[in-house]
Amino acid sequence: MHLHNQYIKLPDYTSLYTISNTISDAKANIIFLHGYTEHIGRYGWMIEQMNQAGINVFAYDHRGYGKSDGTRAYINRFGQYIDDLDVYLNQLKKPELPTFLMGHSMGSLIGVGYLVNHLEHQFAGFISSSGALKIDESISPFLRKISGIMSKIAPHLKTIKLDPNALSRDPKEVVKYFTDPGVYHGGTKARLGFEMLEAMKSAQNNFHKINIPVLILHGTEDKLADPLGSQWMYDKVSSTDKKLEYFEGLYHEIMNEPEKDDVIKVLITWIKERS
Repeated sequence: MHLHNQYIKLPDYTSLYTISNTISDAKANIIFLHGYTEHIGRYGWMIEQMNQAGINVFAYDHRGYGKSDGTRAYINRFGQYIDDLDVYLNQLKKPELPTFLMGHSMGSLIGVGYLVNHLEHQFAGFISSSGALKIDESISPFLRKISGIMSKIAPHLKTIKLDPNALSRDPKEVVKYFTDPGVYHGGTKARLGFEMLEAMKSAQNNFHKINIPVLILHGTEDKLADPLGSQWMYDKVSSTDKKLEYFEGLYHEIMNEPEKDDVIKVLITWIKERS
């Protein structure tokens, strides 16, 4: 296995921390997008499993997360994440192999945004893991309107925090998250919260533009990203090659649950069948 870390510069001079985990006899590439609050360093086990299965892994910390530059967990507009991904892809040097895009949680939302806005892409498939694709029903239209106002007048205002106990049923994983200095542990900032709501609405209106092979994975007991959003995506994408797999009883981080071996097996098998 060959591990290469480097920083790339974005047009606004923000530096993104990137990693490339490659092997000599790979059969496929995967580009992975992490979720809200976290960083790519949390996915060592998943990357190792993919490498062992013959899959190169390329990833980076989003602006404002992990080792990348930027105000912590803040964005002026959600489209910046999509623009950053486009710059990253244009600079990425990877083997000429079937290449898959995968996103977890907010990363899935970024991936969808990229696919529907860059129809020229050449991905062999898209994998959504616990996608943040549906607005929480507890957020009423009135609260959404207030969210938009606060986004303008107090964009850095910290609101609710993510509950670490909702990530995994494995207490050790919860402790690892809670004590990870690379994780953002503050409240969701008003601008980012509003931008994510708008991105979810846009995704739901544009799922039909996706026509490549799609694998959608979600835990049935996810309290952070509504599992119904994955069903909506499955129903609306134009892909003829699509699969939705729910994992009974699993929480949000399906790759950090006691049943993670079952999850990675489904993922790797699906990629191999299309490589």
